[in-house]
Amino acid sequence: TTISIFEKLHYKDIIRIDYRVTKDFKVYFIELNTVPRISSTTELGLMCKHAGLTFDEFLCLYVDSIEKRFNHESK
Repeated sequence: TTISIFEKLHYKDIIRIDYRVTKDFKVYFIELNTVPRISSTTELGLMCKHAGLTFDEFLCLYVDSIEKRFNHESK
């Protein structure tokens, strides 16, 4: 669901999508945050760990991604 929302809205960076799950496992979309906290102690830190990346490695990939897009769009 998260990937589908991300792609349909054409996001290119980090977003946080909040859901609520009922006792019978129905999932409700609550909000989309386009400026989540970038910290090793937030959900992002947990995602890095799950992906096998250090937080520093993630930051380098993130900055490289932004730089490539910026350089491509400014031409």
